[in-house]
Amino acid sequence: MSGDGQCLSHATVVKLDKMKKVKFTLNTPLGERVKKFAEIETKLGRYFADVVTGSLYDMKTGECLTSQNLRIVDLHTLREERAVDAHSRGSKGGLSLVTSLAELEGFEE
Repeated sequence: MSGDGQCLSHATVVKLDKMKKVKFTLNTPLGERVKKFAEIETKLGRYFADVVTGSLYDMKTGECLTSQNLRIVDLHTLREERAVDAHSRGSKGGLSLVTSLAELEGFEE
């Protein structure tokens, strides 16, 4: 993790490639773009991490921690998919794709 805790180190970003990813639409100053994210857990909480840049995004609001100009706009889609999946499995909880930062940093290639 970076010194300010708002994005992942390059070494950790490389390891995100091995993780399950989810696609979201990202609102940027240049328009909307579809990008891939991984769910991770840090000492500070759970976030979506951009698998290319390592930027962290709030899982509830979609706001980027490093730029006020970036925001995930379709979080509701993932929540709806997980609710349907949990209901079909008879489960009260949703699917979890979260990997802890400690697991990533200890990851052996």
